[in-house]
Amino acid sequence: MLDWLKSGPWSRMGMQMKIQTTLLVNLITTKCHLKPIYIWFTPWIMLITLQYMFSITIMIVRVIMESGKLYLLSIISILTLTMILIMIKICLHIVYGVIQI
Repeated sequence: MLDWLKSGPWSRMGMQMKIQTTLLVNLITTKCHLKPIYIWFTPWIMLITLQYMFSITIMIVRVIMESGKLYLLSIISILTLTMILIMIKICLHIVYGVIQI
């Protein structure tokens, strides 16, 4: 059922997401406390997170469409919107210095 995940563009997308996640973790765990760097990287972090969530959502939607349980799509869309709003709020906190990483 999940053979399409292992082949073609899906495997390349998985690799790209893995690399971006590594870069994101390295950025956040850096011991550098220069605030302008975080402000400069915040849109980049937001874009990577959005792409990551969008890719995962597409995979989940494909699995749901194959299984035929369409009522789960509304639950997934509500969860995705909630996650996007939380992520935007965290990025705004980073920009305005409420959360010091």
